[in-house]
Amino acid sequence: MGLLWGSLLATKLGVPGTPQQITMVSSVGLAILGFLFPPGALFFVVGIPGGLLAGELVGGSDWVLGFFPGLLVAGALGAAAHRFLGAIASALTGAWLIILGLLAALSPVGTLSASLAAQPWGCIIAALLFAVAGAVFQLFVRLSPEERARLSDEKRRAKKRRDEQKAIEDRWSSYSKKRGLDT
Repeated sequence: MGLLWGSLLATKLGVPGTPQQITMVSSVGLAILGFLFPPGALFFVVGIPGGLLAGELVGGSDWVLGFFPGLLVAGALGAAAHRFLGAIASALTGAWLIILGLLAALSPVGTLSASLAAQPWGCIIAALLFAVAGAVFQLFVRLSPEERARLSDEKRRAKKRRDEQKAIEDRWSSYSKKRGLDT
């Protein structure tokens, strides 16, 4: 995203520097933000094109007045949908890597690999099927992080209750043994 929109955005906003420097700084900054806080990076990845589009719709001298609301609205929508967008992106990437790996593994079998390379639509359809299956699994089968945290908290609380109940039972059994009431 920094490679694609960094220098264009810098020239629109009047930031000094060469396009190569701006592209490098924006790409590294976005990569670091994506590593530390993925929804924050998604805010800029989705928000900058939305802001650029809104700025162009507003026009020349009022470009900035259109850019910032577009950035905020599109970025907020992107950050809110980070689980959905991340699942789709990882499913597409994983599916394409599976297809490339299969093609590389089939390269010693020249006829099969050559026929698949000659008709790329079959590979693209296979990759899309893998991507759909991966996205469905991530979005609908696998629990969300919030749901996993809630289940983990419930398990922890149930274990704590069991431990407390066992401690109470141990105390009561020790009271009855001291008085000779236990047979």
